[in-house]
Amino acid sequence: MRNFLSLSVIQAFNYLVPMLTFPYMLRVIGLEHFGAYQFAMVIIGYLGIIIDYGHNMSATPIAAQNRDNPTALQQLFNEVFSGRLVLMLVSGILLPFTYFFWQPIDGFAEVLLVLFPGLMASIFIPTWLYQGVEKMGYAVMLHFSSRFIQIIGLILAVRKPEDWAILAWLNTGGQVVASGLSIYLLKRKFGLIPRWAGWKTSLASLKSGAALFFSQFAISCYLMGGLFLVGLTRSTRENGIYALADKVLQLIRQLLILFFQTVFIVTGK
Repeated sequence: MRNFLSLSVIQAFNYLVPMLTFPYMLRVIGLEHFGAYQFAMVIIGYLGIIIDYGHNMSATPIAAQNRDNPTALQQLFNEVFSGRLVLMLVSGILLPFTYFFWQPIDGFAEVLLVLFPGLMASIFIPTWLYQGVEKMGYAVMLHFSSRFIQIIGLILAVRKPEDWAILAWLNTGGQVVASGLSIYLLKRKFGLIPRWAGWKTSLASLKSGAALFFSQFAISCYLMGGLFLVGLTRSTRENGIYALADKVLQLIRQLLILFFQTVFIVTGK
């Protein structure tokens, strides 16, 4: 029940935050900058899927089976951590291609470069581990701390359209703070320290999860593909209109996703 409630809180928070922040963002930065920022978030989202590599699904049941085995848990954590480091390097190579050949608005490249360290910080927030050992309260605390920084910063620092790049700093800042807290919790509560597992182990871990990654990536291409294609082919203002409509539909779908994902993760292990 604690796991169910914790996961529900995270999903509900993801549902409520856009409802609270999007009206303010649209009023302050305008449709053009809103569209550019949402397009940047889609690109970062695709890179995030590569880095995640489906570990939130594949590693969770293994963590649950070894929750009372610190040695096995440390080994699993090292494998996932190292695999994500490799994928982060791959994403870092792919990132320049997203702005060298196409920049819809001034400052777009800088926003992408600021958002990317947030992905790096997410490597140190192993939600899959907290799920597996049934300590989702920690995940809720980390998620809340990151979002709280973003919301407060949005209200205090974003006051005019030119401030749209600050959104990227707030996003990354929230992730960095949450990752720092996560590293402390991993050491203090579980005795886990991120360690490099070696190239052979890292590549073997990625190879074993390839099927799950490609299936999730295909679904994400379908869900985010519209916004990506509109961002490539239309103006940032038109992309902002499309992004707004897309976000409204996502909020509606989130009501069902909140229930489906929570039940699946809790009972699936």
